[in-house]
Amino acid sequence: MDCGQCAEEMLDMISRMNSIPSVQAWRFIYATHGETAVLKFLAAHGGEASPGDISRILGRTNSRIANTLSSLEEKQCIVRVHDAGDRRRVTVRITAHGRKVVQRRRQEILGVLTRIMNALGQADANEYMRINARIFEILSSNSIYAADTRPQQGSAEGKKEAKNG
Repeated sequence: MDCGQCAEEMLDMISRMNSIPSVQAWRFIYATHGETAVLKFLAAHGGEASPGDISRILGRTNSRIANTLSSLEEKQCIVRVHDAGDRRRVTVRITAHGRKVVQRRRQEILGVLTRIMNALGQADANEYMRINARIFEILSSNSIYAADTRPQQGSAEGKKEAKNG
């Protein structure tokens, strides 16, 4: 099977995996965006940040972050502190309860991952980790993007190429 066929099979497998109820539950637990992502971000960045920084770094709209922060505030996972000198400036701080939520989610994730690794067996688990490390290395180097130097559709260069092509 060539690399293109492997990519097709991988995409199909991801789609099939996402339809498995236990995987859907896993995605909820892991939650790479929404409330869990905001709490993880705050916990990992000194416990506080501005709403704008959270939005920018997590790649979410300001309105989505505002809604998420309101929900987290109702659940007493965060507090918003207004700057004494400029009441328009707000800092979001994770609470002790919010830190407990992050730790509980981490333990849930570790439990699921441990069960998956045990089901794979030591040799396959090590191979899986080796491959993931290699994928991380490739993505970190951006080398996969250098291979595709064609102008993006809709860009000025792409329109120029289409007109002249």
